[in-house]
Amino acid sequence: MAAWTLSPLDISFLSLESPATPMTIGAVAVLDAADADSAALLALLRERAEIIPRLRRRLRSELFPVVGASWVEDPEFRVEHHVRLHHAVGTGEPAELNAWVARTMATQLDRNRPLWEIHLLDGLAGGRAGLLFKVHHAFLDGLGTGGLAYALSDGGSPDHVPAPAPGPGTSPRPGLDPRRLLGPLAGLADPPALARTAARALSTATGVITHMTTAGPGFPFDTVVSPARAFATTSVALEDLRGLRAVARGSVNDIGIGVVAGALRTWLQNHHYRPDDLRLRALVPVAREREPGSGSGNSFSAFLLELPVHVDDPVERIRAVSEEMCRHRAVGPEGGAGALAGLTNLLPPAAVRLGGPTVAQAASKLFDMLITTVPVPRPLRLGGVPIVEVYPLAPLGPNQPLAIGCSSYAGRMHVGFSVDPIVVPNPEQLAAAVPAELAALRTVAGLRAPAPRVPAPR
Repeated sequence: MAAWTLSPLDISFLSLESPATPMTIGAVAVLDAADADSAALLALLRERAEIIPRLRRRLRSELFPVVGASWVEDPEFRVEHHVRLHHAVGTGEPAELNAWVARTMATQLDRNRPLWEIHLLDGLAGGRAGLLFKVHHAFLDGLGTGGLAYALSDGGSPDHVPAPAPGPGTSPRPGLDPRRLLGPLAGLADPPALARTAARALSTATGVITHMTTAGPGFPFDTVVSPARAFATTSVALEDLRGLRAVARGSVNDIGIGVVAGALRTWLQNHHYRPDDLRLRALVPVAREREPGSGSGNSFSAFLLELPVHVDDPVERIRAVSEEMCRHRAVGPEGGAGALAGLTNLLPPAAVRLGGPTVAQAASKLFDMLITTVPVPRPLRLGGVPIVEVYPLAPLGPNQPLAIGCSSYAGRMHVGFSVDPIVVPNPEQLAAAVPAELAALRTVAGLRAPAPRVPAPR
């Protein structure tokens, strides 16, 4: 069985991890499971997970490249260690689901096993159930995690979960492989490609340094992240976000981020901070095509976005977000300081591993929070049971106490707030401010009130 080499970017997520900051990503899905058998759903999940080759891989340290690592077949793999059933202990209201999600995501994955887990929580109010996908960021990126969800849902296939393409990132057998000796220096054999890579790296590094030296005051509180976690959710109708295109050009996701910026401004004011004096930056990941040999883990770039929490007018806020995102798209995800992920992949694994703390400190000067936007284009079912809500889960960095995940699914934008509640208290107030901000925004724009939420069909 081939050993799959981790890229330097994958290794960076391993080196950044600590007990206070598990580098785990994923998603929580809400199922309309009133007529479903939890034991049958658990058995179905285990059956489908067991045939996905990617899920049988665990970490192994490597000599080449120096302090590198690879994914190898786990001879002791047991699917029941990874797919588990839980039962609600209270009334099963959304607050209980959110607290369970926060507790589950707060613990580190066992590096002696494949770095993923799936948790099913039954007994929620209204006959619902929660399905939590938990994956180490080194194991799969956001697209890969989405592929895992598709692979496990009805009509899915193991092929939805990415594996490495042939090239320097794979080795057909254990032992010495000249391609693995070269690592990121393999490009020396192609001088024109090396020149293009060097130029891109110089441009990215220049942008990173520029952004660090021009950073605003950022969050107005101590951002040292503790092991505590909380999670809060909300959703708004995509139809209501689309209606705002009349006043702000840009995508529905851009407008959604603008609404979230307004909610964050409200939260800051309610907690006696002065948003007019703040300049907050968000890292917005952008998926890109995987390059041959890049491995099965992470393949993304990002935009750095200034969240206009200092702007009082709600229409001007969404215009500011839309215009800045349009500028980023014109340049491309590889053309700005947010392309730091690509720059990481040009470094030797030893430099990435040893420089983990330095990278963490640099990230805190580059951005204040993470905002992910994930489209889920088709309805999902598990064993015939409809999935009615999907919330992406993003990790907190050592100095980033807030991460926001947005998904477009089933006619709504679902928004989840992952926080360190010691630093960012009352995340439920932050979630509640999102629909309130949308309503205020539509009123100012002269549009009808947001559509009332209609319960999912049973």
